[in-house]
Amino acid sequence: MLGVDAGPITSAVRARLAVPPDVTGAVVTHVLSGGPAADAGLRVDDVIVAVDGVPVATDCAIVDVAWGRDCDDALVVVWRAGQSSTLVLKPVDPLPLLAERCEAGDAEACFRQAWRLRTARATDADRATALTLYDRSCRGGSAKGCAYFGVALGDTPGRAEEQRAAFERACALRDGPGCAHLAYLYAGGDGVPRDHAKATSLYEQSCSLGDPEGCYNVGLNYESGRGVAKDLARGVAAYDAGCKGGSPMACTNLGGLLQDGALGTPDPARAVASWALGCAGSVCQGANLLGCVNLARAHRDGIGGPADPARAVELFAAVCENGLDNAVPAASQQVKACALLGGMHLAGTAPASSEARGRALSEQACDGGDDFGCFNAATAHAAGLGGPVDEGRAAVYFDNGCTAGDAESCYELSLRLNEGRGVPRDATRARTLKAQACAAGFTKACDSTPVPR
Repeated sequence: MLGVDAGPITSAVRARLAVPPDVTGAVVTHVLSGGPAADAGLRVDDVIVAVDGVPVATDCAIVDVAWGRDCDDALVVVWRAGQSSTLVLKPVDPLPLLAERCEAGDAEACFRQAWRLRTARATDADRATALTLYDRSCRGGSAKGCAYFGVALGDTPGRAEEQRAAFERACALRDGPGCAHLAYLYAGGDGVPRDHAKATSLYEQSCSLGDPEGCYNVGLNYESGRGVAKDLARGVAAYDAGCKGGSPMACTNLGGLLQDGALGTPDPARAVASWALGCAGSVCQGANLLGCVNLARAHRDGIGGPADPARAVELFAAVCENGLDNAVPAASQQVKACALLGGMHLAGTAPASSEARGRALSEQACDGGDDFGCFNAATAHAAGLGGPVDEGRAAVYFDNGCTAGDAESCYELSLRLNEGRGVPRDATRARTLKAQACAAGFTKACDSTPVPR
């Protein structure tokens, strides 16, 4: 370890320390006495701008390099009062020093000792010790200790009151994630009365303290009008703050609002740039699959720049085939990518298009519950794309597409039920499905031509 903790450079921090707008990084919030950072002269309120030649974009980048690195010396570039300097930090074994400093009363050392103990490979005894240490760190005034204590209590039945109290203390001590965790309780009615207005207020506090997920949730609530009056401009501002802080989900949603013209005029170029950030992910969080799918669609359709079918196929395939490494779980987006990639192959717009691959991908997407995939699979079987004509299979896939919510699939199935094409005739169901497709907005199903009895 290097023995240093850091937080985000919020607007308040930037103003207090007179940090210029072009200086990015993370502000030091704690230096462990007797640790490498302290020995090298690092101080609270220093701004870490780079480690080992890699620029630091957010405080998330500090965690791994400060508390889980190898034994090589670390070169840390620090901004302090208008001057930059490079410090050499020599890592040490963490647990002995953390235990010593915790016993001496350093609440942050207790927090990090607990954090080190509570790993994926932790034993029940380790977890119990960590819980005690989190409690101790929280009582000693560690904001992060309180937040992590609250999270750990979530795994312990019957301690909901303690959990809420821990999050309240973390938030009072100005920990952004702590405020966000408290907001989650009110948003979900978890141990407290559900209160979206209170949740939004807490998310806003979290966002102001530099928590990107708090900003994401502020954007979500202002976009949907949950707990507050709907305000797309405030939604854009919150998503923008979350995106800059390292939330790929905020970047993705920001792109959607910009594309839709939430600020008055659609801004496709900025939307595509936001989706690219969402798809790339950050040190804080892995790639957002919806961002990748939206980015691929933009390359397919020429949104925000020239069309690039090859790049679209590359992105769709990456999401469809493996969901992208470290991506935020989103099975529906993985299935959607398969459907859209299959559509490009069936339409002949993918480089080296293959109707057989298009049919297979569409079937795969339909099996995953995607309505567009079902419609394309049905169309492929009905038209003999990528294989023989099979009206029976076409009817099955149209039926699946209709069940998944695709109005055109309902209409196509109604025609087959009326004609007995690939499926036994059923005029009653045919009329019902035609009416259903019309009600869902598929205008072709709304003509006055009656379906024969």
